[in-house]
Amino acid sequence: MSFHEIISPGEEARFEGYAAELRAMQKVPRRALHAKQHLGAEGRLEVAALPAQLRVAVFAEPKTWPVYLRFSNGSGRQQHDGIPDVRGIAVKLRGVPGRKIIKGLEDKKTQDFLFIHTPATPFRTPDEFVAFVRIAAKGKALLVPRIFAALGSRRALQVLRELRPFLSIRRRPSASAGRRPSWPSFPTRRRGSRPSRCATIWSTASAKGR
Repeated sequence: MSFHEIISPGEEARFEGYAAELRAMQKVPRRALHAKQHLGAEGRLEVAALPAQLRVAVFAEPKTWPVYLRFSNGSGRQQHDGIPDVRGIAVKLRGVPGRKIIKGLEDKKTQDFLFIHTPATPFRTPDEFVAFVRIAAKGKALLVPRIFAALGSRRALQVLRELRPFLSIRRRPSASAGRRPSWPSFPTRRRGSRPSRCATIWSTASAKGR
């Protein structure tokens, strides 16, 4: 199955509304997503000489970018790390030139990358994702019946089947974020290739062995 984009009528205005809603949900002291931070770090991203099809934007040439990183749990609750959850990594590159496309941030000298430790989410559309965030923000008590009400029986069962590993309250050992692959939340197209998603495996060691 090849990737293709579907632009629905009224999408731009609807997405602007979603963005405003999610920004409001993410305000401290209580975030709806990724509320528990494990670590805030400062480091560098070293870009090596890459194959021609990968030389794009901040990866166009060998260069070292200063970065900020945030490691977090996906839940909006401050829960034990042993409880199954989506783990996230946010990377902010600093000193990135060029005009940005986000309204209000056009002149910022940063570039953000967001990663999660699962290769895909169970949500087919932004509408499903935002509906789930609204439900999850209200707590787990009535999460299942609310998902059925929002998505309908058939689709709710499909989503819950995919979410099942993350709905358990049983504690289990959690692997280090530095030892598991992470995926971006969107497909990317390399020059001359189909859109795809590739995993990143993080390391605290420099490519030069420092």
